[in-house]
Amino acid sequence: MMSMSLDNSYTAVRLQPVEFKCHIGQGVYRWTVLDKWIAGSEEPVAVDQVLLEEENSAGESLYTVFDEEGTYNLRFSFTDTNGDVLTHDFKVYVRRESSAYSPFVSEVLEYRPAPGKKVYKSFDSYLTLLKLAKKPVTLENIVSKCRSTLFSNERLFYAEQLTARPEAVSLGAFGGYIVLAFDHSVQNLEGADIMVYGGYNDSGEQLKEKGPQPGVVFVAQDLNMNGTHDEDEPWYMLYPGSYTSTTPDIGPQEGFQAGCSVVYRMNGGPLTASTDKSDVDRHFYFPNYIMWRITGEEESSGSIAKLEQNTEFSYWPAWLPGNEPLTFDNVVRLPNNGVETWNGSIYSFAKWAWEDPSLQYANAVGYSQNTGLDLSTAVDMEGNPVELKEVRFVKIQTGVCQQIGTYGQSETLVSGARDLHMPLPKAD
Repeated sequence: MMSMSLDNSYTAVRLQPVEFKCHIGQGVYRWTVLDKWIAGSEEPVAVDQVLLEEENSAGESLYTVFDEEGTYNLRFSFTDTNGDVLTHDFKVYVRRESSAYSPFVSEVLEYRPAPGKKVYKSFDSYLTLLKLAKKPVTLENIVSKCRSTLFSNERLFYAEQLTARPEAVSLGAFGGYIVLAFDHSVQNLEGADIMVYGGYNDSGEQLKEKGPQPGVVFVAQDLNMNGTHDEDEPWYMLYPGSYTSTTPDIGPQEGFQAGCSVVYRMNGGPLTASTDKSDVDRHFYFPNYIMWRITGEEESSGSIAKLEQNTEFSYWPAWLPGNEPLTFDNVVRLPNNGVETWNGSIYSFAKWAWEDPSLQYANAVGYSQNTGLDLSTAVDMEGNPVELKEVRFVKIQTGVCQQIGTYGQSETLVSGARDLHMPLPKAD
């Protein structure tokens, strides 16, 4: 005789994941929402939506999220190999969260930048305070500073227009990343679902023409339902369907490379100003300042130059030893998008090289550049589409390895992230 371990009722919190389990044996498992009685309504609403239908162990566990407060009537059914059917109806009472959710990220779970000039500049005043206080620079206090930086930007985004310049955190060169968490599950609904705000200039305008700095955006679910990202919770890349760019001397490039590894090493030699005309024109004070090597589908190597205006500080993350290599694995590389031009006296960026950055830029972007990122574009690391009903975590990674003109190395900047389905609070 078949038996089950499901109860008659469960409780859940709105926009928080919940899991139901029932192991019976070999057969087809089916989980269906029959109807829902939303708080404040006078009668139930018919739903008749199959949440999961799988065979054997793949169907034993239902992971889902309920978006509205109320009572949901679910039906579990199991059909064994003989065609016998067992059903069980149960209720899920979904209550409202005890405190209002934020439309912005609530936590910085990890910050691991690659070397870069803006990595220092993101924390220059904070590093000065630590030095004056004779306190060591640790990863823990840098992550804490990341949190306060992103949280302080929220009020600047309330009205969806910039009244001041948001402070940004640099992810450094290719491979550097940050992991952010929402205090709720962000739903995959029609259109754009999340916004990742990028870098802004001194006038509060989104960086567009200068310094292309594309970053790959990944998302993940809280499958373990513990509020933090765990190693067994896979990342999925948001992929708009095409990366096509044109770079000097290379021509058109398409697609992306997954599974790359990049290693950075400080050059142990003395810092000596270069006299090479090309270096001088680019303001490269020390062209071989930090060496890098990329392995994967295509192998390459090169260096990050220290710019003339940055001789007083290090590009290496201040909390890491400079005599040890810094490695990033399972990195996604995008086609380079920077165009270097020579105007007769200086090398610089001329324009975006991607055909339509507002559509093809899987990056930390501001509302002045596009309307957000769609969770429906998620793919696995082999490029296969995946269907995600919701996500909890966002990871942004610098996606290109390029150094052009007086701008130097491309470094993705992040100044915040937002759930576009959550209403903005009113600014004080």
